[in-house]
Amino acid sequence: MLEVTCQPFCVFNYRAVLDHETGLVWQRDPSANTPAYWAPALDACYSVTLGGRSGWRPATLPELMTLFEFQANPELSLPAGHPFQNVASAPLFWTATQYPDSTTQAYAVNFVDQYAGNSAGKLPFPKNAVNARAWCVRGADTQ
Repeated sequence: MLEVTCQPFCVFNYRAVLDHETGLVWQRDPSANTPAYWAPALDACYSVTLGGRSGWRPATLPELMTLFEFQANPELSLPAGHPFQNVASAPLFWTATQYPDSTTQAYAVNFVDQYAGNSAGKLPFPKNAVNARAWCVRGADTQ
């Protein structure tokens, strides 16, 4: 059964979400990506095929923050009525953006307040941590 709440955003057989504001196409269920160190997590996006489409890549910090909607003590820091699936079950996502002047840290975005002791939002994260995933995207690279 098709999910009516996903229209007009879902594309590629309901496996991806088109953001009409940015023109980016997002993986609808980023929890499908395995938690991994920074480099392997990002590299996995290049192998993703969703709805018969390849050409995916890891999101940059500015791109991932376009999905983030801050709320005090949120259940999930995404806009109300969003069409994404399973984000709360794995709310910490790597970005392709390295932390300035650091070879050991990159930015991650936490979509659930107090997940792993961090408040929701962007944070520098050690590249050798394995409890984050990449959220894959297609479209223009704003990095």
